[in-house]
Amino acid sequence: MEYGGKLCFCTNNTKNMFKQMKANPKVEISGCAPDGKFIRITGTVSFVDGREAKEKALEALPALKAMYSPDDGMFEVIALEEGEAAFSDVRGNKTPVDLY
Repeated sequence: MEYGGKLCFCTNNTKNMFKQMKANPKVEISGCAPDGKFIRITGTVSFVDGREAKEKALEALPALKAMYSPDDGMFEVIALEEGEAAFSDVRGNKTPVDLY
């Protein structure tokens, strides 16, 4: 989701992934489409404090409400800082993506 002008995502703070991001906030996220094209997003994360961000994340993906609440002590919102993204294909052709 977009929050505060940043690309944000959420997770549970008991997961190893969360602990790894706390120790080293440099991340890379990638995904692949069936046609072989993929997106790669790199950047540094920051951890968003506040109930409002959590409420917005739960509104954006209501299915999460079955697992989390803004005050459960586990649900975390994470913002991508200084991020870059590009679509690529198997031949190495890249098309930059504007994240902001």
